[in-house]
This record gives sequence, structure tokens and C-alpha cells, in this order.
Amino acid sequence: MGLTIKLAGEVRAKSKDKEFEKLLQWISPSEPNKRHDDIKHRRMDNTGDCFLKDEKFEKWYDIQGLEKDSSPLFVCSGIPGAGKSVMSSLVIDEISKELFTGGNSCLAYVHCDYKDQGQQTARNLIGVMLK
Repeated sequence: MGLTIKLAGEVRAKSKDKEFEKLLQWISPSEPNKRHDDIKHRRMDNTGDCFLKDEKFEKWYDIQGLEKDSSPLFVCSGIPGAGKSVMSSLVIDEISKELFTGGNSCLAYVHCDYKDQGQQTARNLIGVMLK
């Protein structure tokens, strides 16, 4: 765990380096934080409050409460425009609140867009997760 924390600190320090920024751009041209912020700013106040209080979500979110046969994967499906990205941005923000209070955590996510399928190659999606 100590090595992970040290490496996370080194990555944060390097992120201000121009060469490191070029490397990140090479890994993937996508900018997941920018996409997330765009979605987040379109979200109306109190959107998804009932979702966050739903028993299924709370059970999934309570990691200590997971049973052996439970999956850490939470899947939402729906047609384009149904609000999956908006709801997932809400979940990302909710998880981030708790994870980043200690400063030694990392959360990887990617928002896919059916309008941008050409950029959503396996290489780019894996690169986004690495970024």
C-alpha cells in the first residue's frame, strides 16, 4: 500500500510536467475529466437523489456489505438519451466525495457517447482508464 501511495504522489507531481502531458495525450486523446464536467454541469439540482437512496444502489455502494457472490460491478442500461451518463456522473461524484477525503485513492471511469463511436476504440478506452 505504501508503494501505491508513493506512486500516486509521483504521478500527481509529474502531471504538471510538459513531457508527461504529451505522454498522457499519446496514451489517449480523450479527456475523461472534461467530458465528466460537461455532463455534470448539465445535471439539474437534486437529480438522482432517489437513485442514491435506492436499496439496490446502497447495497452495492456499501463495499463492506458485499457478499461473496456479489459483483462490484453496477450496470445501468437504456436507450440513447435516457440519462445513463447523467446518472453515472452523479455516482462518480458520490464515490469521489468519500474516496478523495484521504487523498490516496484513484477512481477510473469513462463516459461513452454513441455519437463518438469512432474515438471509442479499445486502445482509447484502455488509455482513458490509464489516464
